[in-house]
This record gives sequence, C-alpha cells and structure tokens, in this order.
Amino acid sequence: GQMIAASNILEGNDPSMNKEKLEESRNYMRDNLSRVVEAGLLDSRKLETLNGWTGKYEDSLTTLLRSHEQYERAKSTFKTKAESFIKVSEHLEVIGDSQVESLEGNPDTPFTWNGGIGVRWAAADGGMEASIGFLTQLYYLEQLNAGHNVNDSLKEIQEARTFHREAMDSMLATGTFDGDFTADDLNGQYTGQKMSDVCRSQFDASALAMDDYIAAYQKMQNAKSEYLSVSNELLRFADEIEIAADDCVEDI
Repeated sequence: GQMIAASNILEGNDPSMNKEKLEESRNYMRDNLSRVVEAGLLDSRKLETLNGWTGKYEDSLTTLLRSHEQYERAKSTFKTKAESFIKVSEHLEVIGDSQVESLEGNPDTPFTWNGGIGVRWAAADGGMEASIGFLTQLYYLEQLNAGHNVNDSLKEIQEARTFHREAMDSMLATGTFDGDFTADDLNGQYTGQKMSDVCRSQFDASALAMDDYIAAYQKMQNAKSEYLSVSNELLRFADEIEIAADDCVEDI
C-alpha cells in the first residue's frame, strides 16, 4: 500500500517503481472514498471528519516526499563538496609530510626547533590532525543518519569541526602553503590560486553543505513523524466507523 511504497522510497529501494505504486494506491484510495461518499454511507459529521483526515494525510505525504527529494539533493551536494575538499586536503597533506621527510633525508644537517623543525612539524602535524577532525565529523554524520541521538551527534560534529578548523589554521599559519597551485596540481582546477586560500574556501563550502545536509535530514525526519502520525489517525478513524469494510483505506 501507500505506507509501504513511501517507506521504500525513503530507503532508496527502486524509487521509480515505488513512486508508480504509490500513485496507483493514492488513486485507488481516492476512488474508494468517492464511492463511499456517493453511497451516502456516512453522516455529515463523520464525512467532515473523514475529509479532514484524508486531506491531512495527502498533505503530509506530499510534504514527506518533497522533503525526501530535498534531502537527496543536499546529500548529493555535500558529497561533491566533501570530495573536492578531501582532494585539496590530501594534496596539502602530502606537501606537509614532505617537510618532515626532508629532515629525514638530511640527517647530518643541523636543525633547531626554532630554526625550522617547529614550522615543518606544524605543517605536517596540522595536516594529520585536520584529517582526523574531518573524518570524525563524517563518522558522527553517519551516526546521525543511522538514527542516533540528534543532540549528541550534532554536539560531536561541532566539536570535531572546531578541532578541524584549529588544526587547519595552525597548519596554514606556517606559511608552507602560501604558494599557488600549478597547472599540474589537481588537474589544473585551481591553477594560480593560493593553496591556503583554496583550503579555507573548500573548508567553508564543505561545512555549509554539511549543515544543509543535516538540516534537510532533520526536516525529512520531522515530515516522516507527521506522516506516520496522520496515517495512524486516519486508520484509527476508519476502524471506528468501519467504512465499507475499510475499502477506502485498505491500500494506505
């Protein structure tokens, strides 16, 4: 029925086929409701109540499907932004790691912490910590999508993002990444742009897309709760009045 088809759509199970099934079921319910009205099986009060609940049901289902479409778009946008940011971050992390590796390649060259080791270490360590911060955000984002406590998940995501930003700022403050991307870097996508500027802008774009993704997820969950509540009320009312052996809602 409609609830099964809607659930399958939300879970991503053959959306095209289930959208067709959903529309067929909605038309079936509308036809049965029309026959019940035409047959005069309900008094005016019950008819008014039934029309009210069916209207709420249609509205809640429409809202749910629209919120799901918005969620899928936000999810896709975040995936694209995150992948772009990861590529930039990985490129900078390689540069940061090379700063330390250059020390290992020159064991006889004297260095002091203030004479170069500190900056090189900060460039490498900052990149590693930034990666940890971003991966932690992705982990708790998945936890949120899996149905874990919303407030706890959001708190962990925010804390991880703060850690990520601080690690990134520390890394970029070394000056190691003040050079420009070349045509050979990342398929020339950022040629001539300052590496640190690109990193910051990609961080901001990814964070904004993640926030939009989370907001869309919460909106969809709220719409789902409302849909289930209205559906249950409609079914309960149908049981109470026993409309034509429940034909008008047997496919909900």
